[in-house]
Amino acid sequence: AKKFMTLDQLICDEEFQDCSKLVSVCGPDQVSLICDSKDIDDDTKVFRYNKEKTLTWLKRKV
Repeated sequence: AKKFMTLDQLICDEEFQDCSKLVSVCGPDQVSLICDSKDIDDDTKVFRYNKEKTLTWLKRKV
Protein backbone atom coordinates (compact mmCIF):
# COMPACT_ATOMS: atom_id res chain seq x y z
CA ALA A 1 0.00 0.00 0.00
CA LYS A 2 1.33 3.39 -0.93
CA LYS A 3 -1.10 5.64 0.86
CA PHE A 4 -1.87 6.04 4.53
CA MET A 5 -5.28 4.82 5.79
CA THR A 6 -7.16 4.68 9.05
CA LEU A 7 -7.14 1.36 10.87
CA ASP A 8 -10.72 0.64 9.77
CA GLN A 9 -9.85 1.28 6.12
CA LEU A 10 -6.69 -0.82 6.34
CA ILE A 11 -8.34 -3.90 7.83
CA CYS A 12 -11.80 -3.89 6.23
CA ASP A 13 -12.40 -5.77 2.99
CA GLU A 14 -15.70 -5.87 1.09
CA GLU A 15 -15.14 -9.49 0.05
CA PHE A 16 -14.41 -10.62 3.61
CA GLN A 17 -16.91 -8.87 5.88
CA ASP A 18 -15.60 -10.59 9.03
CA CYS A 19 -12.24 -8.84 8.66
CA SER A 20 -13.80 -5.87 10.42
CA LYS A 21 -13.76 -7.95 13.62
CA LEU A 22 -9.95 -7.71 13.58
CA VAL A 23 -10.19 -4.04 14.56
CA SER A 24 -11.31 -5.11 18.03
CA VAL A 25 -8.21 -7.29 18.55
CA CYS A 26 -5.60 -5.41 16.50
CA GLY A 27 -4.95 -2.04 18.03
CA PRO A 28 -2.70 0.71 16.75
CA ASP A 29 0.30 -0.58 18.71
CA GLN A 30 0.10 -4.01 17.10
CA VAL A 31 -0.48 -2.63 13.60
CA SER A 32 2.53 -0.32 14.01
CA LEU A 33 4.72 -3.43 14.17
CA ILE A 34 4.08 -4.04 10.46
CA CYS A 35 3.04 -0.57 9.26
CA ASP A 36 4.35 2.96 9.14
CA SER A 37 2.12 5.29 11.12
CA LYS A 38 1.37 9.01 11.40
CA ASP A 39 -0.67 10.98 13.89
CA ILE A 40 -2.99 13.29 11.95
CA ASP A 41 -4.41 14.91 15.07
CA ASP A 42 -5.12 13.96 18.68
CA ASP A 43 -7.82 11.47 17.64
CA THR A 44 -6.67 10.17 14.26
CA LYS A 45 -3.76 7.90 13.41
CA VAL A 46 -3.15 6.55 9.90
CA PHE A 47 -1.15 3.56 8.71
CA ARG A 48 0.66 2.32 5.61
CA TYR A 49 1.76 -1.29 5.15
CA ASN A 50 5.54 -1.74 5.33
CA LYS A 51 6.93 -4.98 3.91
CA GLU A 52 10.33 -4.57 5.61
CA LYS A 53 8.76 -4.08 9.04
CA THR A 54 6.61 -7.15 8.45
CA LEU A 55 9.60 -9.31 7.52
CA THR A 56 11.51 -8.08 10.58
CA TRP A 57 8.51 -8.84 12.81
CA LEU A 58 8.10 -12.32 11.30
CA LYS A 59 11.80 -13.13 11.74
CA ARG A 60 11.54 -12.32 15.45
CA LYS A 61 8.64 -14.77 15.73
CA VAL A 62 10.66 -17.73 14.43
